[in-house]
Amino acid sequence: MTVQRDLLELEAEKAVELKFQIGRARHGPEWVGKRPILEAHDEVLDALAYIREEMRDGELSELAMFELYKILLNALQGVRVLIASSGVLEGINGTQDGIEDFGGPGSDRSDATQRGDEGI
Repeated sequence: MTVQRDLLELEAEKAVELKFQIGRARHGPEWVGKRPILEAHDEVLDALAYIREEMRDGELSELAMFELYKILLNALQGVRVLIASSGVLEGINGTQDGIEDFGGPGSDRSDATQRGDEGI
């Protein structure tokens, strides 16, 4: 059985914990990347992009995909409210291209993270 299949078959909280443990084993015990809430923002945007691609393929239920898309839009709004209300962005200086602190290359990010292959 593959890790991907294991994650699909576990209940949600156990899948989250396994995914976290896999990340710790791969990247070490210290947090790698931006502040977690900013990483969450990026991940929700990715999830929305993935759902849009599935919707374009048209193989899965259009109604179910649209409902999931709406749920993810609500999650995105929630993450953005938390970011805006917490002052997280106040410490971010930005860069010439404006992406350094929003997922672009940075000295505090691992090579795998910079390549975008930090997932499973």
